[in-house]
Amino acid sequence: MDSKCGDIETTAYENFEDIKEELQSTNTDTPQNRLKETTRASNSYAGSEQIRNGVCIYLTSNNVSDEVQISWKDE
Repeated sequence: MDSKCGDIETTAYENFEDIKEELQSTNTDTPQNRLKETTRASNSYAGSEQIRNGVCIYLTSNNVSDEVQISWKDE
């Protein structure tokens, strides 16, 4: 179970990083666009849209490793 959760989290984090880079390259990087596009991105490890969206929100918490923590805020 830990491995599957880890795969879901890693994929969500990688999606976030890819989306952020893409948005920055098109000058459309806003917190709203980060959230919208990251939660839309495919995550084959997540069995449902609810899990895919939930992991993106979970990864914003202070309870996750800095290595996979994400933020919708402008930095």
